[in-house]
Amino acid sequence: MVNTMVASTEAAAHARALVRLSREALAARLLRRAVDLGQQALLEARAAQDPAAELAALDAVGAALWSRGETHEAARALSAADELRRRLGRTPSADVAPLLDLARTSPGWVARDGHGGLPGSPPERGPASLTRSELEVARLVAQGLTNAQVATRLFVSVNTVKAHLRRVFTKLGVHQRSAVAAALEG
Repeated sequence: MVNTMVASTEAAAHARALVRLSREALAARLLRRAVDLGQQALLEARAAQDPAAELAALDAVGAALWSRGETHEAARALSAADELRRRLGRTPSADVAPLLDLARTSPGWVARDGHGGLPGSPPERGPASLTRSELEVARLVAQGLTNAQVATRLFVSVNTVKAHLRRVFTKLGVHQRSAVAAALEG
């Protein structure tokens, strides 16, 4: 138990160090490196189950992606950060707040209303019943990505992917990953 706690603490510290390096790379306009370091920090923060480090990593990735002109992906990372920030009861820092305002207007921003931001109630079954988040997960699974790969791509936890996938299976009436692609087409 003690070894697990030490490993988790070390992983969290390493994640925070990677966030710092990501921010330094961004300041130096080494944008690809800033994104890579931020994504590695995100993986390590999640592995360490450290939400504060995860939040810092999501903000770093979002800022780096935005600077690279990848606004859609940046908005997805920043919307995930915003949701985590809300759950933690934190307010955005002064350097992140203006970027969040910009990201909220991007098509990549993921609404947290359970329906992907679309008005009205979706049907109960079939591809049209999927929320935007469920559809993103379903499409990536249909492409053959693992849960971990989907989580990294969408800037969410593996548990979030699993939860979305359970709802996808139910709504599409399938019982295995290999059937998702055909169900999306039908």
